[in-house]
Amino acid sequence: MISLYNRLRQEVVQLICDLKHMEPAALTSKPDLLQLGFNLADVVDVMQAVEKKYDIVIAGDLPVYTVDDFVRIVQQFSRRFAL
Repeated sequence: MISLYNRLRQEVVQLICDLKHMEPAALTSKPDLLQLGFNLADVVDVMQAVEKKYDIVIAGDLPVYTVDDFVRIVQQFSRRFAL
């Protein structure tokens, strides 16, 4: 059985891949978006897509540079994935 965290992580990975036209394997090998060549505008695009999909607001001062950063924020702020 897949854990809630892993299911959410798969969703976030797929969202980023769809947005940036990339393969999921790229995000699993290097989860840091800046190391993958994303610039800050790309990270903001991902942030906005995550906010829209999960109906949350991500504060501008929260550090979100990895897939796991986004997953933790969704878990923290989304009622749907609250632990």
